[in-house]
Amino acid sequence: MESIEVVRVSPKYQVVIPKKIRESLNVRKGETMEITLEKGKIVLNRIPPIEEFFGKFPGLKERSPTIRELRREADAKLDRR
Repeated sequence: MESIEVVRVSPKYQVVIPKKIRESLNVRKGETMEITLEKGKIVLNRIPPIEEFFGKFPGLKERSPTIRELRREADAKLDRR
């Protein structure tokens, strides 16, 4: 085990990930985490955002546009006619 920290559970059953651990795992506000129960222990796993994979795989240089972005672009083109 690399680091042991003690945290308190809030009245809303929330816990704060200590700064040292957040920084070592590069956890940022709003990121998605996976939580599992393994052998009686709560385990949090960071799910890296897709942007972290850009440049690591051939052909994945930047994120693809979302359906909503494509729809806005198409609507804007139709409005210009």
